[in-house]
Amino acid sequence: GYDYENNVKIFPNPASNEVILLVSGTSDNVYVQLLNSIGQAVLEKSFQAGNKFIFDISDLPLGVYYFAVEINGKVSRTKLVKS
Repeated sequence: GYDYENNVKIFPNPASNEVILLVSGTSDNVYVQLLNSIGQAVLEKSFQAGNKFIFDISDLPLGVYYFAVEINGKVSRTKLVKS
C-alpha cells in the first residue's frame, strides 16, 4: 500500500502562519482536509500529487488540528499544532 509516513510531509510543525504539505510517491489525486479538535473541516483542497501545497493558517485560532490526507480512498491523519 501507499507509504504515508515517508511520502506525506507537513512542515513546519508547530506552525503559526503557513504550513507546507509535500506529497510524493503517487500520481493519484490527493484530497486534504484540515480538521479542528472537534473534527470540523476548517480548510480543504484537492490536487494532483507530486507537488508542494501551502496552507495559510494565520487566521485560525491557536490549538491542535489534524491534516486528513486521502489518497486512493485511504485516509491518513497527521497532528498539526498552531502556535
